Amino acid sequence: MPVQHAPDALWHQRLRAIGRLWAAAEQGDPEGIHQLRVASRRVQEALPLASGGHHRRRVRRARRKVRALRQALGAVRERDVTLGLLATIEASHPDARSAVHLVRQAIRAERQAALREAAAYLSARSPADLTRKLSRAADGASDADADEGGARAGRTDGTDWRLRLAAGVARRVRQLEQAIEHAGGLYAADRLHRVRVSAKKLRYALELGHEVRLRRWGAAIRSLKQIQDHLGALQDGEVLMRHIRSVSSSSDVSTGQEAFARLTRLLEEDTRQHHARFLRLRARLLTLCATVRRQASEVLPVGRPIPRSLSGADRAAVDARVEMPAASSRRTSRR
Repeated sequence: MPVQHAPDALWHQRLRAIGRLWAAAEQGDPEGIHQLRVASRRVQEALPLASGGHHRRRVRRARRKVRALRQALGAVRERDVTLGLLATIEASHPDARSAVHLVRQAIRAERQAALREAAAYLSARSPADLTRKLSRAADGASDADADEGGARAGRTDGTDWRLRLAAGVARRVRQLEQAIEHAGGLYAADRLHRVRVSAKKLRYALELGHEVRLRRWGAAIRSLKQIQDHLGALQDGEVLMRHIRSVSSSSDVSTGQEAFARLTRLLEEDTRQHHARFLRLRARLLTLCATVRRQASEVLPVGRPIPRSLSGADRAAVDARVEMPAASSRRTSRR
């Protein structure tokens, strides 16, 4: 696609994904639920770019709607992941099958309840209505304009969108670096979860930059996905352990305590291994952050007016550009 039309095209592509995946999610399809949540994250990341930095109040409201959609599906998705982890454990450790069976029964019952709530949420809403509201938030069009496809959505001036996107990437890098620093070297599930969320947000920002050819970030995206997988395994194990503790302490479970203990030991060992892998990858992740920050900074201006359309957080990312003398000197020498 022509680069000047890339933001508009990617925005509408992301909107269409919401409508395409809605029915499958409403029917309870695990992959449909997962992909709709992914699509909601991509829309949420693209919305500030599509809006051209305007209509910030509308954008905030639209982001809350997208977040609510993702949260409505979150409980079902979490249990789908946990059931998948149980199946993997059962296949490789048949001696824990009795405990796996009891935990699976409990999780399936919880999934059914969560699915009823998610289906009610989706059936009470229309994907067309949501995408119309997102288009209006992006372009400020009237309802009639939005019904015609939101033709003004994602309006850009050919330069500002590159600056906004680069500033957004720089902001996501800073958030990930702060999360890594806060996590430290000891195992703390909540802090590592924040690293995972920050890495995910940076990945979606890099996907946008890669697709509009701001930079070639394919390798960085793959590295972030690998790290996400390790951190995701830690989170999944934590969730499953909570289920195991709940089922094993239930008053109606009087047998199989050794099987529960064996299952817990397996998860604890997996946790140690995944955390050790993350610590080995930590330095590489910080190097990736430094590289992406430098690459994004080459798009950011030095000694030029900062467009008013940038949000406060993104303006801070542009202001931080002057703190990178090496990148600044390279940029200056090319003028």
